[in-house]
Amino acid sequence: MSDVEGQLRDLLEAEAGEPPRRIGAESVRRKAIRRRAWEGAAAAAAAVVVAAIGITMASQVSRPVPAPAAGPPAGANPPRYYAQQDAIAGMVVRATATGKITGRVHCPGQRPEFMSATFAAAGRSEFFLACQAFTRHAGRRVAAGSRVYRFRLTGSGRVRGYSPVRGSMLNGLQVNSLAVTPGGSELAVSVAPQAAGGGSPTQPEIIVVNTRTGARAVWRGAAPQPGMILYPVYNLSLSADGSEMAFLTRPRCMHMTGGHCTVTGGEQERVVSSPAAGGRLASARIVFRQSALMRPAIGYINDTMLTPDGSAVITAEAEWPPSHISVVLISIATGQQERVLYRMRTGDGFDYRFVSADPSG
Repeated sequence: MSDVEGQLRDLLEAEAGEPPRRIGAESVRRKAIRRRAWEGAAAAAAAVVVAAIGITMASQVSRPVPAPAAGPPAGANPPRYYAQQDAIAGMVVRATATGKITGRVHCPGQRPEFMSATFAAAGRSEFFLACQAFTRHAGRRVAAGSRVYRFRLTGSGRVRGYSPVRGSMLNGLQVNSLAVTPGGSELAVSVAPQAAGGGSPTQPEIIVVNTRTGARAVWRGAAPQPGMILYPVYNLSLSADGSEMAFLTRPRCMHMTGGHCTVTGGEQERVVSSPAAGGRLASARIVFRQSALMRPAIGYINDTMLTPDGSAVITAEAEWPPSHISVVLISIATGQQERVLYRMRTGDGFDYRFVSADPSG
């Protein structure tokens, strides 16, 4: 089963629902693993903060997301529309005020195995969409390549059209996450090369693209070897001026004969300066470790994103017990929590999907 097929399976399972239950430590660990399958498959929004938070009830269905109770920052207004990838409705545009579907998004072309990977908002009515094509190898579905498209919304929330982004043709690569600066001049894409023979994607990379010139820079991961530590890339984000790039990773060992490694501390938020210069992912500075925020056994970091000025990371957390979710601001300079932006105690359980923000933060 390919990663995309696995994502779709998890999406369908989530929408079918499971019986209500208390969320314990073991359940949190399972959810943290399953939640990663939503990476690049859940949603991308152009609202100030759009959060899908579902309390565990008798059934779980996908619904339009209301605006947060706290409202937007002073002087800011939420965009009129947001884009969402929904397990039932598909790829849609919704009105922020009502949740009504105003348009539908699809990957250009007629290939039956051409699928979307993820969205990123470049402005109030401008989005970037990663699409990927698949072929068959020895009976398995493998990524043939990916490409990023830009699309805009009309005043009534309909998709105006798609145009390929210069420098975004990614042959033989599978897209995992996407980030773009306001206005779309700089694009960052986390990818995984397809292993020989159609196996699982191997070492992660981040490709940074100047969309005006098509020039690229690559942040490379080390080639997998027995016993080495791999750093998969999640929640890719850029500062507004493109001078800082951050990502969430969960170090893991390569389980191959002849090697041994030890990983502690849970998930990590890492940051690099001058992303357009390229380099090695291992050189990215650690801003904070999950263990500094919570015990990894009873919680997880669900989302992270840089603030527009690149000075802090907005971090969405889930933890049990006591069962709660939080959105906090953590300083890049010190790795310390500056303030709590949002907190909700969820009682006996929770089912938490994503947080995303528009380019203004």
